Amino acid sequence: MKNLFKLFAAACILAFAACSGETSGGVTGPTVTPGHGDTGGNTTTTNGDGTRNNPFTVSDVMAKASAAAGPYWVKGYIVGQVPGMALAETEFAEPFTTATNQETGAVLTYNTNIMIAEAADVTDYNKCVPVQLPSGPVRMGLNLPENGQMLGQAVLLYGNLEKYFKVDGVKSVLFAEVNGEKFGMDPDEQLTEPSDGEPGSMDMPFSVAQAIQHQGAKDNKIKVWVEGYIVGAYGNSKAPVYGEAALTADNQYNVLIADAADDYTTSVCVQLPAGVIRDGVNLVAHGENLGKKLKIHGTLEPYNTMPGVKNGDEAYLDGKIVDGAIDVTGKIFAETLLTQESFDKFTAYSVKGDQVWTFDEQYGAKMSGYVNGATLENEDWFITPAIDLTGKSAVTFSFEHARGPKGSMAVDVSNYVVLISNDYVSGDPNAATWEVVEGVNHGTTAWGYVSSGKLPIPDAFLTANCRIALKYTCDNTESATWEARNFVVE
Repeated sequence: MKNLFKLFAAACILAFAACSGETSGGVTGPTVTPGHGDTGGNTTTTNGDGTRNNPFTVSDVMAKASAAAGPYWVKGYIVGQVPGMALAETEFAEPFTTATNQETGAVLTYNTNIMIAEAADVTDYNKCVPVQLPSGPVRMGLNLPENGQMLGQAVLLYGNLEKYFKVDGVKSVLFAEVNGEKFGMDPDEQLTEPSDGEPGSMDMPFSVAQAIQHQGAKDNKIKVWVEGYIVGAYGNSKAPVYGEAALTADNQYNVLIADAADDYTTSVCVQLPAGVIRDGVNLVAHGENLGKKLKIHGTLEPYNTMPGVKNGDEAYLDGKIVDGAIDVTGKIFAETLLTQESFDKFTAYSVKGDQVWTFDEQYGAKMSGYVNGATLENEDWFITPAIDLTGKSAVTFSFEHARGPKGSMAVDVSNYVVLISNDYVSGDPNAATWEVVEGVNHGTTAWGYVSSGKLPIPDAFLTANCRIALKYTCDNTESATWEARNFVVE
């Protein structure tokens, strides 16, 4: 009797909504009964509007309530998976078909989707919506062959409304939540540029797992540091190639990195931009890089159908910077400053303060007045050896440099001065005559290396004793780190 009363009440409510023209989500008409292939020509009222607080239901997805793909929020119950190519093959109970296990290293075949319905006990595939599980934390957390406990659980998804298995489905899922457990990057969380000591910074790079987690961030154009071991590459065959398997020319444009050198299951695809990064990292030219640790600065964006890192502008292999060798052809003077021998050719002189220019094999010449949480007053010079420019004309010089951390980028660039002299020999440089070099290009991003630009050497300094200096100063209120490398005179 109670059930009859409920059915009567529901019918009355439905009839009232149809007569009143009540709308929800911009679509008018009666709510559809879950089921694919409705050809009745009815307009439909959606139960949800695709927001987090009022997500689309399975009926809404089937009704294709929005002309736009999304992404939208969708809710339902996990009721099964499709192990093959047809919805009629849907499995609604354990054991779920699986070819392997995620920990074995082989490619999984049957864990790429789930079926959701409006009730946990639905076993009719016509009343279900297929959900694509993209590679990464969503697939790892929701696939039924390895997570049987998810069967029957209510799930909240954030993805696109698209055709899947030739019916209306949910694809490109960026985030899922089950019983408060989150899989992927919550789209309501904002990715911000990390400061020193924060996850994603140069000294605390994201792991591969963290890079995968943050793929769905609101602002995935923010560049962060990611670190992992090179385990393979992705090719035009549209499949990952792991380990020592044969590589072809199309594998040179990216590498796959993982949190362990022998992990062939959970990786991100790193785009290798043309230039020194691609030349120095790709496995086609450098098979010896397999298993090496790569740290790269780039954006967290899907790449080659996988979680990815794109737009890299700086990279390190096993702690050493990936950088092209200086072409010394036709150069009057060229030093990388990335070896102790190169650094020692310059004069590091401290006028004030205990801090001095030091050598770092990753960053070259390095100077900072910040020590143990305090800024100390300093004046420190870094001076080239004598460069013989006798009889030369139209001579220029350049170098690469960077400043940081993020919080110190507001320190005025007048604290980092470039000067030139032809009468300095040794000792305190303030005893010599120096001219400030104007027009030096300074970067605006913390730790982002930029070229100083080709700076002309005035004719008055085209002598046998031309010296160029980097002068660092700071007071006891603010300071930053200044790094320099690849010094060239030509």
